[in-house]
Amino acid sequence: ALPLDLVNDRLFREAVALTAKCGSKNLLVGNEIRLPYRKHFTEKLLPKLDEKLDSNIRRKVQGLAELTGVTIISDGWTNVQHRPIINALASLPIGSFFLAAEDTSGATKDAQYIKEFIVIVKHIRAFGAQHVVAICMDGACTASFPLIALECPSVFSYICPTHSLDNFLKNICSDKAVLRVKGIRDRDFPWGEPFLAKAVEQVRFVVSFVTSHHKALARYRALCKSVPPDDRPEGGMELLKSCETRFASNFLMLVRYSNVHHVLELLVLDAAYVAWVDAQSRDIREKAAQCKRTIRSESLATTVKTAITIMEPVYRLLRLTDGKQGAHLGKVYAYLLQIDHHLKNLNVDGVNSTTRHRIHELFMARWEYLHAPVMSASYCLEPEFCRRKFSSKELQELKQCLKQMSSAEHPYPDLLAEYSEFQEACIGGMHDLTDDI
Repeated sequence: ALPLDLVNDRLFREAVALTAKCGSKNLLVGNEIRLPYRKHFTEKLLPKLDEKLDSNIRRKVQGLAELTGVTIISDGWTNVQHRPIINALASLPIGSFFLAAEDTSGATKDAQYIKEFIVIVKHIRAFGAQHVVAICMDGACTASFPLIALECPSVFSYICPTHSLDNFLKNICSDKAVLRVKGIRDRDFPWGEPFLAKAVEQVRFVVSFVTSHHKALARYRALCKSVPPDDRPEGGMELLKSCETRFASNFLMLVRYSNVHHVLELLVLDAAYVAWVDAQSRDIREKAAQCKRTIRSESLATTVKTAITIMEPVYRLLRLTDGKQGAHLGKVYAYLLQIDHHLKNLNVDGVNSTTRHRIHELFMARWEYLHAPVMSASYCLEPEFCRRKFSSKELQELKQCLKQMSSAEHPYPDLLAEYSEFQEACIGGMHDLTDDI
């Protein structure tokens, strides 16, 4: 039987109302009105509705793509059946639109295969190459970029900034003596800075100990409930574990640990928790004692705050690029400039000049790897930044992109002249940064 509380559920009420609106159109069976069985839903109603929705959305997406241009995003992942999947989405100013997903089981996912999936199978040709601005994929697909350029010369290709930023956050939490950034002239980067790796490992131990024992977790949650609502940190108080499949996983774990550290300090002194520990085996008592020492360590608390200070600007940009709305490449480039300044002038406890230099050098290597000329060009054309004075390299890359975009209808000299007029108007304050469409 269905619970009576279900009538208060908003989605249930909407479902009943929509069913009523269907009337006899979809529910008439003979002379009676009946709710269709699953087979009717899955074989007739839902496919028909899905086709209608997809057609309506695709028409709107195509219209917007012709107006503003579209970026195609593609990535690979493994589903719950352990099948390797490649998907493709269209990114527009209003959000992203799913295009396709392909099971690549048994296929050799080389540069040619990726190019065929992105260029030939529906996507660029469906929108029209003249409406596709760029292709965004992770670094494993860079070998396909020249092949895409041969097929569609005016389309830019660049590496997903989110993956590179996440790899930077993983790098600085590493305890390896040497780190290598893929694609940077096969250069090795001396690291040997284990203080962040040690802090991550210690926090992971505390989180694992508390969450893997029901009594400890129950007492922790009870103490969290006693915290006044206004004093609870944004995002909640549940302990977070780091994992490979979540972006910025170590950073999120450290932030949550720092936010609830005062509750963990109460936990190790809680009478019910202490009584539980005393009744456990020797192994658990020893781990509980280690957990207590870790929680009460002032040096660890300081290192966690240092780690958050180092990584927070990078995390903000990562979330900006990974969000549903995404971010203009010009803003991404400007934010990278801010992170460059932040890390170059880092002044926090536990970070000497050598460590600061290594962190900054590693970030610059990651930036060099993900950078593409279209990012500089977007920065120069972004309304928020277009009045700034740009470096010679930025202007050179802008011209490179204008040349790549040029066509018989819009030759390069005309595009360059139009930009020069735009820049002079911006510098003189005569351009209101609006477009006539």
